[in-house]
Amino acid sequence: DYAVVGEGSTGYSASGVTDVAVAHKGRRAVTVTASGAAAHASEPAAGDNAIYHASDAVQRIRELPAPSTTVLGTDLDGSVVVTEIDGGSAWNVVPESCTVTVDERTVPGERAPFEGVEAVDGVSVTVEQDLPPMACEDPAFAEAVTAAADAAQDGTAEQVVKPHATDAGWLAARAGTTCVVCGAAEPGEAHTATESVSLSVVDRCKRLYQRVAESWPQPTNRKN
Repeated sequence: DYAVVGEGSTGYSASGVTDVAVAHKGRRAVTVTASGAAAHASEPAAGDNAIYHASDAVQRIRELPAPSTTVLGTDLDGSVVVTEIDGGSAWNVVPESCTVTVDERTVPGERAPFEGVEAVDGVSVTVEQDLPPMACEDPAFAEAVTAAADAAQDGTAEQVVKPHATDAGWLAARAGTTCVVCGAAEPGEAHTATESVSLSVVDRCKRLYQRVAESWPQPTNRKN
């Protein structure tokens, strides 16, 4: 099965051009929990400072190699970044717990190795969310959609990669669907209060989708 997922791919290669995303990153949300023992801050040795354990874990996270891969000749690089730290209850108490939130942008077939983080004394790692990445594994399908995108607009569509997850990841991971992402968008407006798309781009995508439906599967790809 094949799918063109209509999430935004306009404005990646050039302003106003609707491109074809042949891959996108996934997102893995990780909570690192550091545990210790509370004590009065005047006698810190009587406790076990969870923030210190969390600091050791953060250092390991900073040393993690970011996942990377190549899809249809285009490089796709992931990332691992600490986004939140929460620990301590008062200025005069040695903290007994501390949590660190990590945002990992995964790529197809690759994940950052968190085993070294879990090996830190007093630290545990929990995956809270794992949105799958996507990679189109059929270059002929990607080329067919790119040709349809070219025919539907004045600009030249390119095969690009998206930095964030879409529903294409679920279709590929759970249903085995070969996907690309191609749709209307206005750069910088995604998930904002003023998010919008122009009617001209919506009409362009309508023509694009119609061309794909009429031209795919190609004769050699059709099943009896």
